[in-house]
Amino acid sequence: MEKLNLPLASDKLALMLAAHMGSGDKAHLPADRQRAGFIYPEQFKKFMSAVGERQAPEQTDINKLKPGRYAGVGFTNGLPGVDNVGLAYIDVDKIDDDHKMIKQTMSYNGKSYAKFTHGSNDALPNGFGEIRKCYTLWEGGISRQGTTFQLSDSVNKFDELEFTVCTTTKVDVIKVKRRDNMVITTRPDLVNATIGVAFYECLFDVEKDNPTRITLSSNISYAMYDKLITNSGIAEIWKIRGIS
Repeated sequence: MEKLNLPLASDKLALMLAAHMGSGDKAHLPADRQRAGFIYPEQFKKFMSAVGERQAPEQTDINKLKPGRYAGVGFTNGLPGVDNVGLAYIDVDKIDDDHKMIKQTMSYNGKSYAKFTHGSNDALPNGFGEIRKCYTLWEGGISRQGTTFQLSDSVNKFDELEFTVCTTTKVDVIKVKRRDNMVITTRPDLVNATIGVAFYECLFDVEKDNPTRITLSSNISYAMYDKLITNSGIAEIWKIRGIS
């Protein structure tokens, strides 16, 4: 067995280690689809972006951002006017230069918008389209007028309210602009041979000092055949949702 000169071996090892450390980032191949390796800073950023961490963008022009997840303020070529104010989340997904999806979500109100490019497809709308979101505020089965609904959130946070209403002949879903006083009306799709033409009308009032509570102030139905017949408490409220 060959005997090693310990001082010489130590010096040789120290030189090799110094050469390796001095080579910097080029000492190892980067990891890719075929082989294991070291992760470079840019790869690390992309990995962290994929698992949910957002990067501060190098520029604010949304159209020039590389695929990834970003957060910041003052983005350009995104939402127009007052919609583009404050902190925004930006998601950029790309197939190639002609196929891209950009999503912008404003932090202060949670509203989201998306823009798509698909080559020279003229049928695709330009600009950012709003992604509407629905929040269930109440669910049950109430028909008695005078009943107050305790909602899970303030109606003032929403642009519209959506009511699911069950009448004697069908279930209807009705959207109305959010106001302090809201009226929803519905009617059967077909004329009932017994009662003629029927209409259902419900009036909701938002409590002035507590916008998480609304009252079914009126629940009236009208049937018109040979004479006008008025009833109350026929329509039943099944669900209330906020739309933003």
